[in-house]
Parts: sequence; structure tokens; C-alpha cells
Amino acid sequence: MIEFKILEKTPSCARDKTHHYCDYIELITLCDGVDGVSNSDIYDRFLEDSRIPEIGSEDGAQSNELWVAEIDNWFSELKVRQSAYGDNYPFEFEGNRFCLKSELNDSHFIYIGLLLCSSLRYIENSSVLSSAFEYASLCAMTEYLPALAEVHIFGVSSRNEGRYTGSLENKIRLLSEDTNYPISSRSNIFRPADNGDGGVDIIAWLPFNEDTNIDKKLLFIGQSASTMGWPSKQHSGERLRSYLDIETTSLNTLYVPFDMRDYERNIKEWTIVTTDILFDRHRMLNLLKPETIFSGELGLEFKQLIESAIAFEEDIV
Repeated sequence: MIEFKILEKTPSCARDKTHHYCDYIELITLCDGVDGVSNSDIYDRFLEDSRIPEIGSEDGAQSNELWVAEIDNWFSELKVRQSAYGDNYPFEFEGNRFCLKSELNDSHFIYIGLLLCSSLRYIENSSVLSSAFEYASLCAMTEYLPALAEVHIFGVSSRNEGRYTGSLENKIRLLSEDTNYPISSRSNIFRPADNGDGGVDIIAWLPFNEDTNIDKKLLFIGQSASTMGWPSKQHSGERLRSYLDIETTSLNTLYVPFDMRDYERNIKEWTIVTTDILFDRHRMLNLLKPETIFSGELGLEFKQLIESAIAFEEDIV
């Protein structure tokens, strides 16, 4: 069962990052049972969290007008999301209220799962969600690349049962054998008992079919980041070059569960998105297949958490 925490605490990020405020409204709507939420409900939450000055305070009236307009804009942005995601969007507007649809399918479950992965700060014991998002990143990359591609989890998730497990040295040496990139000639590159991932969560490459020579191929070095600290992780995969002599250009790949789009569906925070390839919620939802993401022990646990979040009906507004 999923356990929510501090739901009364409103987002503290800059207000121009409207996509995070839209995610918050979606999360509150998910947790609000059948009634949904209105603009005034969200206003009250920010007022109770002392984000909005009281009307009688200095500059209170002017601030109030700005907040009302801002919240209206968030709901307008949610209507744009509804149009962008189409039938895969699990929410709808009923009059002036934003509600969870009464009938949900697996595509809706995937959207809600990604929303939960982007809301870890509101969820207790989120390790399953973190592992599930890393697996979702693997599944999205597998669908994105042609069938001949090699795509593997390289991260240190406790649920990683793939090809690359154990110490960092063991994983790097196996990757060297698989890719034909030699181990770095630098001395002392491995530390005893280092069970890290070298800054890599997802590793992928495109081999050439029926060619025993595996040089000069396309390499993708990916980070799966489900927290607000994703900007700092965009190029952590460059550390891989400290362990392997990679002579070709590699592509940094970032996987995030956020819907990183503005009102016009352009990439938000574009000036700090420096990765080569970005997989955000919109792109991942179009790639993920229910029969894959919800398979296996981890996939089943992920779906159960989503179902428990849907069943959660505490009135928190």
C-alpha cells in the first residue's frame, strides 16, 4: 500500500515552473476521491500553507489577485495536457472541477505511475517507485531503439537483476567485454568494495548485425532521475570515460517522470536541459507498453502501488 505524506505542503519551487504545480494539482486530484478539485480548492491549500497573504494584510489584495490568476493559468495548462495526452490522460474536467476519470485503463495507470514517480517527496518508502522508474526507463529505451539494440540496467537499484550486477569493477569489466571499449590504462581507477554504477543507470548501444567487429558504434549513456535534482545528473555518465577508453562520441540520455512541457507543449526549463536525448513523461508514455512495464515481480508491485493510490480517498482539500 502506498503511504502519502505532507500532502498539505504546497510546492516550493519557482512559480514559473508551472509544470510542477500542475503535477501537484494532479496528485491532489488523485488523492481526493471522486469529487475532484476546483480552482478555489487549490487556492485554499496555498492560503492554508501561508503562501498567499491574508486579504487584510499589506499588499494582500494585490497578491490575492495575482495568485487567483496564476492558479487559473495552471488549470488552463491542465486542459492543454488533457488535449495533448488525449485518451491516455486519466483526468478530465467536469464543469469547473478537475477529476480523476471513473473508468481507468492500463495507459492511465502508466500515466499515474509516472506522476507518482515525479512526486517522491510526497510518498513514504518510495524505493519501489524509484526502482520501477529505472525499469520504465529501460523499457522506454528498448522501445525507442531498433530490435538489434542492446539495452541494459547498469544502476545500483536493489531490484536490478539484469546483466550488470555486483561490484563496479565487475560491471565495468563485463561492459568492456561486451562493447570492446578497453579498460582505462590509468592506475587505481577501481576502489575496493565499490558497488556503485559509475554514474550510469541505463547503458545501450547499437551493434552491427552479423559483424564480429564491434568497433565504432553508437553508445547511449543514460541517467534515470526522478527527483527535482535531475539537472545535476545530466552528464554524470561522463564518468564512464574514467573507467573505459571510449574513442567515439557517446550520447547522454536523461529519463525523467515529469511532464516537462509548457502551455504550448515546448520543453520547459530549456536553458538547463543540456542532455543529448530527453525522455520526459510525454515521450515515455508513448513508448511504454502495459504488458512490459507491469510484468515481473517489480512490475506487479508497481501496479499495486498505483492501484492503492487510486483507491486512496482521504479528503485532504
